[in-house]
Amino acid sequence: MTIEQWWIYGGFEENFSVKKGGACMTVAKLIELVGESEISWDDAVSDAVQKASQSVSDITGVEILNFTAQVKDGEVVGYKANVKLAFGVRDEE
Repeated sequence: MTIEQWWIYGGFEENFSVKKGGACMTVAKLIELVGESEISWDDAVSDAVQKASQSVSDITGVEILNFTAQVKDGEVVGYKANVKLAFGVRDEE
């Protein structure tokens, strides 16, 4: 199974490994989070990454799934970003 197939067929929050040329590549895990900000969507993404990095090490990537905003009196007052973060899974030796 390729990474693309794994992603499409529900690999969320599952460990995976990919064989390439007979050698096994790094195993990764995905988690889904929502970041929040009063400043911007970019800041909301950074919020999710920063908060996750307090308890998760080796974050290697982020996928932006969705942006939403809170509106009050015709003004955007809050930004949310739904993201998936990828991080390496360490081998236990």
